Amino acid sequence: HGRGAFKCASYVGLNEFENNDEVSNIGIFPNPASDNTSFVFNATEKGNALISVFSADGKVVLSKKVDVISGENTVQFNVNNLSTGNYVVEVRINNSVMTGKLIKN
Repeated sequence: HGRGAFKCASYVGLNEFENNDEVSNIGIFPNPASDNTSFVFNATEKGNALISVFSADGKVVLSKKVDVISGENTVQFNVNNLSTGNYVVEVRINNSVMTGKLIKN
């Protein structure tokens, strides 16, 4: 369409992604945070989780391994030493990954 300057060989629709139930939701409270923040997420079974906080340039600035239970889990992080800015939080349980955005002020 248009002038033909760009061409796309394939398209991805929203219904093409599978729903992964291992982690159903993540919350970050308070957000923005200045000292401490909590990550709240649900797991369908107990196991191990790796929670990582990434800076804007993709470097891991905080990381914590935790045991999770089936159901709601809350993990506290001290973010006092982080610089002001935006961060990506990743919760990885087995083969499932959930991400969220943390704002440090």
